[in-house]
Amino acid sequence: MIDPQNQANKWVRKMEESQLHIVDLKSKDMLRKIENGIVYGLPVLLQDVLEELDPALEPVLAKALIKVGNREVLRLGDKELDYNKETFSVCREAFIFGRYLKGSISFS
Repeated sequence: MIDPQNQANKWVRKMEESQLHIVDLKSKDMLRKIENGIVYGLPVLLQDVLEELDPALEPVLAKALIKVGNREVLRLGDKELDYNKETFSVCREAFIFGRYLKGSISFS
């Protein structure tokens, strides 16, 4: 989310309170915390993101599922992760030309 006034950040923190894992791109254990969030269905807030993201996150943010045998997995770095379809979602927000797009927040 692009959240210059931290309103969405505060809302997510309040909504998820006790289980929320807060991660930034400088964290040494960033990928491990995101992995745990995917596998165990725990909420993860990736904050202080600049223009570039770790390429390992692209398949997760795109929710690019890979069919392996009879299961669907998400790739995070060099790992293929099982995930809980009931609890996994990605919140994305578009920010274009200095304005928010109406209805731009989506959960998938």
